[in-house]
Order: sequence, then C-alpha cells, then structure tokens
Amino acid sequence: MLMNKKNIEAIQTPDHKAIIHDYELTTVDSCFIFKTDSDLDIDTTPFEMAGGDELLNVGDKFTAIDSKGSAGNPPVLLSEGWYQEYNGKIHIMESDHRGESISTLLLFSAYNIDDGTSALDGLKHPKNNNYMAYKSMGNGTMLYINKCCSSRVVQCKSITRFND
Repeated sequence: MLMNKKNIEAIQTPDHKAIIHDYELTTVDSCFIFKTDSDLDIDTTPFEMAGGDELLNVGDKFTAIDSKGSAGNPPVLLSEGWYQEYNGKIHIMESDHRGESISTLLLFSAYNIDDGTSALDGLKHPKNNNYMAYKSMGNGTMLYINKCCSSRVVQCKSITRFND
C-alpha cells in the first residue's frame, strides 16, 4: 500500500466532520505528512490509547508513546529537545486497488522545546495546513508507512507527557 504523494478526497458522513479536497499524504520514516490548502473542520474527539487507561486530548503534548516492542511495532520516540502535540482527527476516503474505504487520520504537530520551531517548518512545497499524521487502526493503535513502504503499528500502551 504505497501512499506516497497520493491525492485523496474526503467525504462527509453524519459522524465525520472533516470535509477536505485536494490534499497530499506523503511518507517519511516516522509518520505520514499531511498537507492541504483546504480549510479543515478537525474532529476534536480524544484519541483513546490501547488499554483505555490514557486519552490524548487536543492540545496534549508528549515526548514518547510506548508500544509493544518489535520491529513492526515501534514506539513514537521524539529526539531530545522536541515534543509532539495532538491536534485532532480527520476522516478521509481512500482509494486503492481494493476499492474505497473511510479512514481516520490522527493529526499532530511537533515543536522544539527551546525555541518553539515547528518540525514542519522546513517542508518542501508546504501548504496552508501541514501536519504529522498517523492512521487510526482502532483499539488504541496507529499506523504509518515508512519510506521503505513497510507498515509500522504503534500500539500506544503508555505515554510520556510533556508539560511546558
């Protein structure tokens, strides 16, 4: 499932708020990069992590999300001096060789602790809205495809929160 620079069109259903068109979803080694010039109606529902003990609310910041250890289930571990912030969810219609399906993307931003620089400031061809993203797989798990086209599932067992 190669998603590099693939345009995907969003739809609206009664429980899915986001309506977006003309966006780009690219792969990097640690997440997807979601870019669009469209206005976003982001769903601010919390993300319930695996086990149900932890919630990520919009605005929550962290430096790590632990996962069950294996090559295919890595943690989200930020470089020293950085934190990541949860921004909410959008719902998209994806198309591939199997047909169309609705997926949920979890949107994040990352910032330098010392100077507040965004990790996305250096993007080539930025759009008005740029986010780090993971696909929600249900049961508190997130998925991304790395540059080598290998899928990675983060099981979100625990979190190291950042308080500024």
